[in-house]
Amino acid sequence: MEENHASKMSKKELAKRYVLFIVSLFISALGVAITQKSALGVSPISSVANVLSLKMTALTLGNWLIIWNCLLIVGQILLLRRKFQWVQLLQIPLSFLFGYFTDFWVWVVHFIPFNGYPVQLTMVVVGTLILAFGISLSV
Repeated sequence: MEENHASKMSKKELAKRYVLFIVSLFISALGVAITQKSALGVSPISSVANVLSLKMTALTLGNWLIIWNCLLIVGQILLLRRKFQWVQLLQIPLSFLFGYFTDFWVWVVHFIPFNGYPVQLTMVVVGTLILAFGISLSV
């Protein structure tokens, strides 16, 4: 049986990776908030939560992201069954962090005026680039 990669890493290296991943979530959440504020669309993974937050306003975009990501994790468990690695349940607290970070950034960017199509288009490109950078850090 092959040992997984995480067990071969030192605790210090593993801690660094988790910190970097949390930073990447923070940056990615900024990208999601900016693209949502631009009102020209969001990334595919955020689209369901975005629509739900617009239609059912009792919950924030971040709350819907938490719910949606947790539903995706349940789907992952159902699809993989015995092949599901229980360490993957760490996705749940990380989903909560991502949701909270997104709500924080939505609150921050709501102060910024996005008036006019050229500004909206520029901001969706900026948000997409920030999201891409955040995702690249997580990989």
